[in-house]
Amino acid sequence: MDMVRIWSVSAAKILDMAHHMPAWTVALALCASAGILAAAIFYCKLVEKRKAYSMGFSKKSCVFYYLAGLGLGVFMIGLVYAISIFLGIVRIDVSFQEGTEVSVIFLFFFGYLIEGMAEEALCRGFLLVSLTKRYTVFFSLVLSSVFFAFFRGLNSELSVLSYINLMLFGCFMGLLFLRFENIWLVGAFHGIWNFIQMNILGSRGGNADAPYSLFSVSLAEGQEMVHGGVNGMEGGLTVTLVLLLGIGILVLEMRRKGMFVKTGPVENPYDRAYYEEFQRFMRENAGNRMGHLRKDRDDRKVVGDMPINEEMIRMAEKQHTVEKGEENREPGEEKVRKTEFDQNYFKQ
Repeated sequence: MDMVRIWSVSAAKILDMAHHMPAWTVALALCASAGILAAAIFYCKLVEKRKAYSMGFSKKSCVFYYLAGLGLGVFMIGLVYAISIFLGIVRIDVSFQEGTEVSVIFLFFFGYLIEGMAEEALCRGFLLVSLTKRYTVFFSLVLSSVFFAFFRGLNSELSVLSYINLMLFGCFMGLLFLRFENIWLVGAFHGIWNFIQMNILGSRGGNADAPYSLFSVSLAEGQEMVHGGVNGMEGGLTVTLVLLLGIGILVLEMRRKGMFVKTGPVENPYDRAYYEEFQRFMRENAGNRMGHLRKDRDDRKVVGDMPINEEMIRMAEKQHTVEKGEENREPGEEKVRKTEFDQNYFKQ
């Protein structure tokens, strides 16, 4: 407020203040990301007229998928640190840090779960699904992952490898979402991934420092490319390896399930219904009204395989009408004609 009053706002001072805020206020700020979650859901429901189910919020087995996401997240981030420890580039100090309050750790736990779900609802439940209405699933997956990387990496200090890992993380989350069509799974994974890094092991994650953690990690000097250094584990090759492994397993699993198909025309049941109704009308009216369209010895066989085009639609529109109040129509007044289909539908 002092900076505002003197018209001298410094972003560096604001960031410094944010980094020195009490731990519990940072945890509450994470919980405030519930606003992003609510905004994504309401936008989909009110603007795009989508149900929550289309975002992956399935009621069926939601508890199971959430617990599965927590377990998978613990396993994969644990694998990252296990590889790092095996290589001798990371050492974990298992003693509790002085002044650590378990209640604040639990507050961070819920905060990161809310933040993880909010980011997944925004980037996967909303953005990824909405993009597939216009583009291929592959392009939508890549584009939403790029958006996620820059959304999370709004920090000029991040390395190129950090951005690559954020995009790989977005791709992995997107594939996981597409494979199981469930936001509970990916939201829980995302939340526990961040929580363990930041508040259990005290490692820097993405574009944020770890202000409060149970344990701490020591990083070997000269191995910044592997463990990420000041960029945290998400800026190292260890995370790159684990994410590529996860993406590879998911792709093989989805291929085994037959989820990858070649591009080709898709039959729309509504198109078929309109086509069949059009053919039925033509068969019923060809003999006595539209016999000039096609000559055949047996009128019952007319237009069995007649193609639909705009000329046919215009002719059918003139013939297939429902005339109301014909006996009360004034001389010279045009007939009111209605059709059972909209020709614009066929044009689309």
